[in-house]
Amino acid sequence: MMNKINTIFGICTRDPRITKKVLALCALCLAVCSKVQKLQRAALKDPVKCAVSTKYQTVEKLLQSYIFVPAKFKDCYLVYIINELAGNSFIIFCSTCNNTQRMALLLRNLGYAAIPLHGQMNQNKRLGSLNKFKGKMRSILLATDVASRGLDIPHVDVVINFDIPTHSKDYIHRVGRTARAGRAGKSVTFVTQYDVELFQRIEQLIGKKLPEFPTREDEVMMLVERVSEAQRFALGVCPIDCFRVRWLCNDPPLNTISLLHLTTSMRIVVSWPCLVLGKMSKIEAN
Repeated sequence: MMNKINTIFGICTRDPRITKKVLALCALCLAVCSKVQKLQRAALKDPVKCAVSTKYQTVEKLLQSYIFVPAKFKDCYLVYIINELAGNSFIIFCSTCNNTQRMALLLRNLGYAAIPLHGQMNQNKRLGSLNKFKGKMRSILLATDVASRGLDIPHVDVVINFDIPTHSKDYIHRVGRTARAGRAGKSVTFVTQYDVELFQRIEQLIGKKLPEFPTREDEVMMLVERVSEAQRFALGVCPIDCFRVRWLCNDPPLNTISLLHLTTSMRIVVSWPCLVLGKMSKIEAN
């Protein structure tokens, strides 16, 4: 922040067309800390301090809701909600890099255009994932809190807190990825039997009780078999299949043959795990 302030003041002092009035306005637009206050006293005459409320709140056009789910069936409920809100673009927040990776593989196996974004990816891969989502080549972005701040993606329709944030303030940043610049948006927060206290803290922070997202349990249970197979796929990828997974994820036209082959391989792995030697490899579904 101080580097930016120095840059602004440097430009102002070099350019005679910029008046002191504009210079004062520039100073008021910046965050104020003790160093900034000293800089104001040194460079400005009778500066006016403008302060804003520190209350945490969300925008009016954001439709917020929660869904209470058993931890065992979180994945099934996620697929159900994606189906219910089909046609929208999603950012789904997970608490860990591993869970982000797992859910991206699970959703890709079910036919959804999902891609991960997390801190263990290098910068080029992170930018690649972000650009694919921005370019609408992928409609679902699985992300950690690395994507909760500083990103301006205009077309985000729905934010899903798949893993509830540990810090209540992070909730504000997450749901702030949608309903931007006057547009409408939705957010759905998953609450398991272990998350009730964290959810109550969020409601206390934003000063409102959230409505429950309507679901039909019978329709969710119909997804259990398909989702269970996708879970085994996401957790049971062995080293010999890593190159096929990359091929599957990066080349949609070639998906059919690769998916059939890989599904058969995964069934063998699950049925006879003793045939698979070595450790499971981490892969990136981008």
